[in-house]
Amino acid sequence: MQPVGVLGSVRAMACDVTVHGRLAPEGAGAHPVVGQALEVFRTVHETCTRFDPTSPLMQVNARPDQWSQVPAVLFDAVKAAYLAYEASGGAFDPRVIEDLVRLGYDRSLPFADGIETPPAGDPPRNARPPWRPGFRSGPRPELHLGGDPVDLGGIGKGLAVRWAADILRDGLDDFLVDAGGDCDCGGTGPEVDGWRVGVEDPTLDR
Repeated sequence: MQPVGVLGSVRAMACDVTVHGRLAPEGAGAHPVVGQALEVFRTVHETCTRFDPTSPLMQVNARPDQWSQVPAVLFDAVKAAYLAYEASGGAFDPRVIEDLVRLGYDRSLPFADGIETPPAGDPPRNARPPWRPGFRSGPRPELHLGGDPVDLGGIGKGLAVRWAADILRDGLDDFLVDAGGDCDCGGTGPEVDGWRVGVEDPTLDR
């Protein structure tokens, strides 16, 4: 059995994304699905970022009360956000972009240099009307945000991890994809008894 090692990595979504798995006898680059999986993070980042005014997300945010033709990745991401909104009874609500900007989170923060706390601002508004986005699927999907711009930072990285893992499962028996702590895995892991992922106890004093 081949040893476990790093199969590939990329910098995206403000973190280092790494795929671990069993090294192929042919050497690096022998698993084409790794490149496909890492490309998911680039695609999600470029499509769903709110820090680039030309991104597909921000173009739709500029007209949230209109139907817009969008890339499939953005369509799927907003649909997943809506499902999370429904499942949580509105506790998860991506219509927070204006609150984030008002609180000072109006740019991508340099987390590689340590945690940066945005300056304090006005508190977010409390009540919002129910969110009712619209979706028209097909070869050229269309999206209606329901009148409010959205931020996908609370779900985008997790979706990228999930979608990348789906690709890896089709080509690898053993893998772990790690995106700054968000992770998914499959197979037996390096010790053939499953992958071990450490989780910090949130009840411990710091």
